[in-house]
Amino acid sequence: MSARGLLAVNYFSLSQTDAQKALLATTLAGYQRTLEITQNRYTAGIAAKTDVLQAQTQLATAKAEDAGLVRTRAQLEHAIAVLVGDMPAVNGVAPVIEHAAAAGKFEFWPPLEWAAIVTFVAGLLTMGLGSIPQQDVFQRANASKSERIAVWGTVIGGVLYFVFAAVPIYLTYAATLVDPALTASVLAQDAQQVLPAFIKAHLPLYAQIIFYGALLSVIMSTASGTLLAPSVTISENIIKEFMPHHRMSQKKLLWITRSVVVVFTLLVVVYSLWSLQSETSIHTMVANAYKITLACAFVPLVAGLYWKRANNAGAGLSIVLGLTAWIAMEFIAPEAALQPQFVGLLASAAGMIAGSLKPRLFGGRRPLPRHT
Repeated sequence: MSARGLLAVNYFSLSQTDAQKALLATTLAGYQRTLEITQNRYTAGIAAKTDVLQAQTQLATAKAEDAGLVRTRAQLEHAIAVLVGDMPAVNGVAPVIEHAAAAGKFEFWPPLEWAAIVTFVAGLLTMGLGSIPQQDVFQRANASKSERIAVWGTVIGGVLYFVFAAVPIYLTYAATLVDPALTASVLAQDAQQVLPAFIKAHLPLYAQIIFYGALLSVIMSTASGTLLAPSVTISENIIKEFMPHHRMSQKKLLWITRSVVVVFTLLVVVYSLWSLQSETSIHTMVANAYKITLACAFVPLVAGLYWKRANNAGAGLSIVLGLTAWIAMEFIAPEAALQPQFVGLLASAAGMIAGSLKPRLFGGRRPLPRHT
């Protein structure tokens, strides 16, 4: 088929897609209204829970169909732009970086406004302090041969994080220049899908296989580390400490570790399903990962390293109070001036001090094990 023929076909397909999308928009509004009515009827005790689930499924199916039409429309727009020679030229890395700089994407510091400054500092402290107890920093430092290697290994690892994280960020921003129509349409639905949609629309099949294969390997590697690291830590440093040493054989410890892995896996699956249902973004889930370590693990780690009076009772109480306060504030006042993770941090510090200075209330003073 000639270029003119392809242009005509794509144009009529685009018109048909727009008509389908307009019709589906009306359908979506109706399904949304039906869901609201059904939920109200269920709250009043008139409708059954199955009616609500059916309405939710109906709406979710329509939303998925709408997302498919959005992607189809973006691909047709891209094809038309190619045929008429209207594709923007992006030659090399420099134009992308220059465009990002002109758009203010490299502005690190927040504007001089109280709300912006508080949000910036809160995010910086959450990610900075919350990442220290996590396995990628803590275990790398503890597995090092010497203090010098521990320091440089952590620094080099942090630099490499920035380097590798810059690659998908660059590709995603480049997509806004190469195919602005596709990017805008996907952003309207889900910003997390920009890079996969761009890869699918512009790269050949073998490159797509490489991309998705690498993505799956990263997900699997992260999942295994996320499950194994805390499971081993809990088994070795918490459960083992409360078990009589003469009854804790290596075989039994291995069985306990496997059981903890299973429990963690179930918890992660439940959280993943809840995140999917509530449409929680990857960014939010990563932020929550830093919040929980900040609220529960940062104080016991620092106190165990630098405070001579820290003990197991203080560490246990610190974890319990930090976790409880953080979760409670997430439900009670998630938008409070003092963010929930910092309330958990303060509660964790209070628990460490109370548990360590009042050992008689918790079964006697038992110092935290110190490894040299």
